[in-house]
Amino acid sequence: MSDTPETPKIYVVDTSVPMHEDEALENFGDNCVFLHIAVVEELEGLKKADGEKGASARAALRKIVAFSDQGSLTNGVPTRGGGRIFISYTSDEDFQLLPVGLEKTNDNRMILLAKKLQNANPCRQVIVVSKENSMRIKANACGLLAQDYKHDKLVSSLNELYSGFSTIVLEKDELGAVAELLKVGSLDESFIKDALASDLNLHPNQCCLIRNSDGQEAMAIYKKQAHTFVLVKPRSKKTADELIPRNMYQWFAYALLTDPSVRVLTLCGVAGAGKTLMSLCAGIEQLGGLYNQLTVFRTPAGVGLELGFMPGDLHEKFKDWKKPILKLFNRMLGHPAKDDKKKSSKKSRSSDLEITEASLGDSLEIGPIMYLQGDTFFNQFVIADETQNITPKEAEIVRTRLGEGSKIVFTGDPTQIVRPHLDSISNGLVSTIALLAGAEYYGHLNMPISERDDVVQDMIERAKQRTQT
Repeated sequence: MSDTPETPKIYVVDTSVPMHEDEALENFGDNCVFLHIAVVEELEGLKKADGEKGASARAALRKIVAFSDQGSLTNGVPTRGGGRIFISYTSDEDFQLLPVGLEKTNDNRMILLAKKLQNANPCRQVIVVSKENSMRIKANACGLLAQDYKHDKLVSSLNELYSGFSTIVLEKDELGAVAELLKVGSLDESFIKDALASDLNLHPNQCCLIRNSDGQEAMAIYKKQAHTFVLVKPRSKKTADELIPRNMYQWFAYALLTDPSVRVLTLCGVAGAGKTLMSLCAGIEQLGGLYNQLTVFRTPAGVGLELGFMPGDLHEKFKDWKKPILKLFNRMLGHPAKDDKKKSSKKSRSSDLEITEASLGDSLEIGPIMYLQGDTFFNQFVIADETQNITPKEAEIVRTRLGEGSKIVFTGDPTQIVRPHLDSISNGLVSTIALLAGAEYYGHLNMPISERDDVVQDMIERAKQRTQT
């Protein structure tokens, strides 16, 4: 067989890939996909695990069973993309093909299968695909091509990601576009086009800082269908939680959060940018009007334990992950945190009682994000928090729960990944931004300024400079 670009590649896929995405085996185009039989054994061993791990293993096994129902996996069965999927195996005698010292583990058996396929098909590319760094390193050291699973990476870097913000500088504002926007509260896009002498390249609901050469500036959100810029006017009146946005990005976020035409919103940015706080503020302010309930979902990633191993019922298992949300509620309502009560002699504005989930009644629900499947949100303001630590598939499950009269807000920081097999560009938050940019019902904003403390912002800037050098 000649070595041409049209020659199908051979991919050897390890267990981490179907565990990450059960449809992954369909996503290799017209190429050949090989699974070592040890992958099936590993999935079988994981299927009874609690939580997400067990669910992922069961979904992957169901997919492999569906393939086996089509015919013999030894001879290969077709995939949707025109390729074929095989299950194969190796023997211990074959380990002589690998460097001396490698143990007879399942990972090494998968590498061995790739090595055998490479020897049998010298004119075809044989590539090991794994979400595990160590697996890719070992495969590479054994003379094999190795790569991460790329299908869920919709951008190649965060620099390519839609920011949701644009600065428009009007060098010639002869028609007084900025003054008109500030006076009337809205502005036809033709004013901006005439001043720019070029087409606008903006998404629906994009946040814009419009500035002219005289130093006048205005914050506005672009409504593409209406061909209009709508003024975002900072107000002196405090929000329902008695907090005032502190910077331009927080005002833009608040405008998007309270815009009923924006049904799905993503807010990403640095620690302390106000993503969750602004979302809670907006949700509280709209309760009893547009929405009947404020619902907050969080991922328990970061503690290193599945919920199933924690003591108690679901409420007790998840209580530690609820604390940051309840702490923000207490801050908004003027109640000092437990740690601050001894330090502060000030009385809270409302009462000395600390807010709990129970005291908020049916107006608030806080739960783990992995128990959403099958649910539908009706007339709810939904916040999916820390969504950089969910998979693109899980983000899709959250998005598709949207029911009549509801709004879903995704928050997170793509640089703060703590979950295995996810990175800054292959996570649920980034996949949502990349997929929905340009939709009329969607808004997005990257919030680069931390209001937590001046020291925090300085540390963020230093870290950014370090990564750029």
